Formats: sequence, C-alpha cells, structure tokens
Amino acid sequence: MYTDKAPRIVTQADLRAYGLSNYMVRRLIKGLIFSTGQHGLRLYATPDVVLAIKSKLSQPRTRPETRGQLHRVLAWLGDESNVIRVDFLKNLSLEERAKVLKARTGTAERNMKAGVLKEYEDVQKRGEAVLAGS
Repeated sequence: MYTDKAPRIVTQADLRAYGLSNYMVRRLIKGLIFSTGQHGLRLYATPDVVLAIKSKLSQPRTRPETRGQLHRVLAWLGDESNVIRVDFLKNLSLEERAKVLKARTGTAERNMKAGVLKEYEDVQKRGEAVLAGS
C-alpha cells in the first residue's frame, strides 16, 4: 500500500497542513509511539497514523466534514492523492478487451524475453572476456 512516495514518518504539522484541526491531531496521535527527530519534532510512523485515522473513521459519531478531512489525509498517506483511475477499455466489448489485453501481454512477454536474452549474451561475453584475460 505504501510506496516510496508516501511519507514513512509524519509530524503533527504535516497533519495540520492537510486541514486537520489541532484537536483532531491531538486525538489521532494520542497513545501513538513517536521518535524525536531533528529540532525536537515528534515523528510518527505512517502505518500507526493510518490505523488511528481508520479507527476514528469507524466511529459512527464522526462528523461528515471531519470524515472528508480524514479521507483526504488517508489518501495522502497512501500516496493516492494524485491518482486518477481510468478504464481506457470501457467502451470496448468483452471480446475486444480480451484481444487488446492479449496483444499487450504478448508484446510485454516478447520484450521481456528479448531483454533477458540480451542480458544473457552480455553476461556470456563478459565471462568469455574474463576467461580470455586470465
């Protein structure tokens, strides 16, 4: 779920920057284990913060406005804030989709085999060069 782009650590200031109130930030981090980083900032692990947000979202009395803010922070922590999922094949019939996907798979396999073959040849040449030089 977490990619290299998603932050591994989060500060209270980060959470406030995404629109959470001071009160909500305090509620979320209450009880979380932190490490002290540079300049005395408390650094929280992203999975712990995500778990705290999901816990808050599971409470039925959480207001809709707060839910929206929490979902926005959750998307940021999951590195989904700028991802737009688009199905480019949606206008095609099932058979046409299968044909397009099969062609893409075949092309990918051929490219992969060609790349592996080239790597093998390069390794073989290097091996021969090392043997010839000894």
